[in-house]
Amino acid sequence: TIYVTVSQASFIYVYDIQPDGLVRLIFPNAYSQSNFVSAGMHTLPDGLYKFTVAPPAGVEQLQIFASPSPLQLAPQSYGEPFPMIAGDPESATGQIQGHIMGITPEPLWATAWASFTIVGQGYGFTPPTTTPAILP
Repeated sequence: TIYVTVSQASFIYVYDIQPDGLVRLIFPNAYSQSNFVSAGMHTLPDGLYKFTVAPPAGVEQLQIFASPSPLQLAPQSYGEPFPMIAGDPESATGQIQGHIMGITPEPLWATAWASFTIVGQGYGFTPPTTTPAILP
């Protein structure tokens, strides 16, 4: 779950920068294309879809942009639910910010970052034991 708080009505865009360098626009997306939100806290996903954390292992980052006017960062149509933007996180971030700066010469947008670490290559689960512990 992603929580986004904005101080005024804004268009928000969320990019996922994966440890392997893939960058995807995860909001807006094919399931939730309306990215204009009122002031306050909002929760994503905001529909019947889910975000899944999966390998590859490493640090994954989210970059969130908010602007009182649309930044034209979302595609006109969605060929896939969460469109891939670029393959290199360093250049992709610069391209995204450069694109925004070209659209809005004055800084009429804000950005925030969040990151988390994906550990391991698989998922494991150990069920709780059903035998009660014997205490001395």
